[in-house]
Amino acid sequence: MINIYISELSKEEEAIQYKNQIQNLIKYQNVNNLIIYSDDSKCEKTGNLDAGIYYTKKFAMENSGCFSWNLNSHMEVFDAELFAIKKAFKLALNQISLFTKDI
Repeated sequence: MINIYISELSKEEEAIQYKNQIQNLIKYQNVNNLIIYSDDSKCEKTGNLDAGIYYTKKFAMENSGCFSWNLNSHMEVFDAELFAIKKAFKLALNQISLFTKDI
């Protein structure tokens, strides 16, 4: 199951809630989750636009990684966010495919 969550909380409130959620995942040994973060940035001076994703599986460094892309400077930050989300979906679907092949 893929769970997408966009919070309406403040960054501080969301950070506290997220920390509690991760602690519960660890507490109940639910370590098979694949957690993916996406982010983007645009430099106002140069117009450079970047997107990236970071993932972790089983909360282990050997099962973690990141990807980043330098995008067209004529794109908007919204485009970069969508680009990163698309890449995150592809990564998640690839991980699901790998899992089902192992069954």
